[in-house]
Amino acid sequence: MLQVPLMFVCTCGAERVNLAIFLRLPICTALLSSAPHSHAFLECVFVQSTATLRFPEPLRGRACYLDGLRVAHCVPNNEHIVFMGDSVARYQWLALAQSLHQGEELSASEFPSIVKEREWLGWMQFFTGTTRRMHPNHHCDCYREYAKPVGSKTIENRYFWHMVTNDSGQVVSTLNLTFINVLDKHGQVMGHWAPWSPLSDVRQRTMTKHRFEPGWSLDWVETIEKFVAKLSPPPTVLVLNSGLWGPLSNETFATLLAAAAKQAAPRVLWKTTTRMRNAGVTKWRRTDLLARRTFREIFDAAYLTRSCSAADFWDPRHFLPHVYNRLNAALLWQLYGKPLGCTSFQKGRCTAYAPVNVLAAGGLGSSTSNPGSSQMRDVSDIEQAVRNTTISLHGWEGVKQALSPLQWDSLQTVLWLDSINPAIKFDHKAVVGDSIAADGVNGSLLLAILRGAPFAPPPTSIGIRRTLHVHRLRTLLEQLIHKQTR
Repeated sequence: MLQVPLMFVCTCGAERVNLAIFLRLPICTALLSSAPHSHAFLECVFVQSTATLRFPEPLRGRACYLDGLRVAHCVPNNEHIVFMGDSVARYQWLALAQSLHQGEELSASEFPSIVKEREWLGWMQFFTGTTRRMHPNHHCDCYREYAKPVGSKTIENRYFWHMVTNDSGQVVSTLNLTFINVLDKHGQVMGHWAPWSPLSDVRQRTMTKHRFEPGWSLDWVETIEKFVAKLSPPPTVLVLNSGLWGPLSNETFATLLAAAAKQAAPRVLWKTTTRMRNAGVTKWRRTDLLARRTFREIFDAAYLTRSCSAADFWDPRHFLPHVYNRLNAALLWQLYGKPLGCTSFQKGRCTAYAPVNVLAAGGLGSSTSNPGSSQMRDVSDIEQAVRNTTISLHGWEGVKQALSPLQWDSLQTVLWLDSINPAIKFDHKAVVGDSIAADGVNGSLLLAILRGAPFAPPPTSIGIRRTLHVHRLRTLLEQLIHKQTR
């Protein structure tokens, strides 16, 4: 069994005490729960030593975890990633935080699972239990009771940090992860702790609350401007989604949200809505269309989960652990580049490693112990998801600036149709196709339909019924083609 040097760094008043110990990994949880962390003025931090050596040499000293194929998924030092979104975003955040905390990806065998709230006795037990799993490096400013409308009495703001001892024996913080639950895109985000006085006492986010008494309440845009932007250390990455609460309602709100996010963090990603259990496999192409046009970078979770089967879900909306593992692998790949995987170990040390595209014949992060048929196991799937980002020519940027309509794919075609005069109606589902074999209507086929080409279906087949609209769309497309070929 692999032995790993671990350390507690405890602060009591002005004194700092290092409790260095040598223990086996399965004992970590028991040790942490027995540590004297319950005293009001004693703060302990769990520290992983870089001397574990199980990660590829270029990655040592970072926050990392290994998947089932021994691929190391890592975050560069001094990053602060903030998630704001729905319950799927929460579970993805919890999977990422626990994976980084324990150094290995989330297991499907743990019970109760941190990504299955219903395996716990109730919401407060879920908050307390998931916090203890990463104790003492996780704070949960959380409270929830059942109320109507759903979420109106919910607070769930989570904070995780990762620390290591470097080669000089110094304890350094390498990573911060924050999650802010947004249960209604136009509703209120609430909390007890805040990065301003008098709510900045750390006890505001560590003590279990027994009543619904929020210290602050802001809308989504205000939360980014007044709360997220003032976090310390400042956010470096902000991941947003409205997910199961529906798409962004209008262009004005989307623009305000994107502007606030851009001011709060140097890198902002919109996470598209993950597939529901009974959704069609092409629905991803008509998901979050306004957000895809508004935000410069997209994390295409809709694309990544498009082929999930019923075996990948534990309820109609939420996934089993292996899906969150693969979403996190894709997110870290998009943010920080292709990971490295260990190809050989000697006495617990990773002695040889290679880029993931060399390793991945069996699939990125796949595990034979995990059920499901998700196509996220293909490296090519993640590479395509990265290409779908708006900053590439495969997203809205290609429609807006570079590509001729004759080069548009189905996603770009539906983005363009959705962006024009809302009085021109069309059938989203017909444009993107409704089966695995359907490639949907790309730009060249759309032009053929509008021109009445003999090999093309009629405009009514994609929901365009008025002759005036057919002429208008054809003129617009031909103007764009002419502009690109000049």
